[in-house]
Amino acid sequence: MLPESISNQNVLISPLNWGMGHVARSIAIIQQLLDQQNQVFVACDDAQKAVFEVYFSNLNFILHRPYPFQFWGKGKWAWDLFQQRKKLLERFAQEQKEVKQYIAEFQIDVVLSDHRYGFFSKKIPSVFITHQLHLPLKWFQKPMQYIHQKLIQNFSSVWVLDDEKSTLAGKLSEKIRHPNLHYIGWKSRFQLPGNEPKPCDNLYLISGPLPYSQDFLNACIEMAKIQSGNNFCIYPKELTLPSNLPEKLICLRSNDWKLMDSYIRGAKFIISRSGYSTLMDLKFLNANSRLIPTPGQAEQEYLVTLVLASLK
Repeated sequence: MLPESISNQNVLISPLNWGMGHVARSIAIIQQLLDQQNQVFVACDDAQKAVFEVYFSNLNFILHRPYPFQFWGKGKWAWDLFQQRKKLLERFAQEQKEVKQYIAEFQIDVVLSDHRYGFFSKKIPSVFITHQLHLPLKWFQKPMQYIHQKLIQNFSSVWVLDDEKSTLAGKLSEKIRHPNLHYIGWKSRFQLPGNEPKPCDNLYLISGPLPYSQDFLNACIEMAKIQSGNNFCIYPKELTLPSNLPEKLICLRSNDWKLMDSYIRGAKFIISRSGYSTLMDLKFLNANSRLIPTPGQAEQEYLVTLVLASLK
């Protein structure tokens, strides 16, 4: 099953609640599904819904509880997740029951999961959407790779957000054994028509979970103090701006995604985290950038090394 093969169906999709990258990259997929005359049902939390509503007026929303991620800001992502394994497993089991309920209530024909392991059905086609067929793990974490691939096997199809050469994700998207694995290319909301670009010299894009995002905001403001030109910073509403802002920096809360997109389209240089959804956006925009990985997040650290290697 490929995205272009789904038409005139009731499609249920749910993105992971780990930052807004999973939401952002779902936008292009949802637009394609709507163009193909599908009814789209989105299972998401309130924060995700607020973003989708900026781009679409014809979606059906189902309030769906997020996975209980909490990070302590010490760069030990794997340990933070391990400590929360009981809550995550409980949410996984509950999600299975909820999917079954949604399918019955809304007569769903196809289920799409953007990296939500528990969001599938064994009775109807279920697709796992990811760029990570392989997790960036240290040797002592290798059992997690077995669990990861075992969970992916619950889905009848896998859509990989890369090309077959693994051009953008490197070893993360290299092929695994699965009967219906398809590379569907890069997806970005910047594939869709957008507002006119707003010119700016340097754009600081703040993202990621607390407290890492607050640390990144503070660091970017320090960087902006020595930058010339027309500078903007876009940051989430839950963060706090320092009192000593440089005069040449304009800070905007990212509650208006269409406005944010205008600045991203018009930026000469973008400073951001190195999440995969951001890389896909930069690829579509052909934008100049500086990527700074979230401390301790192995995926982002690996992706930065790939980008740096491609520039040599």
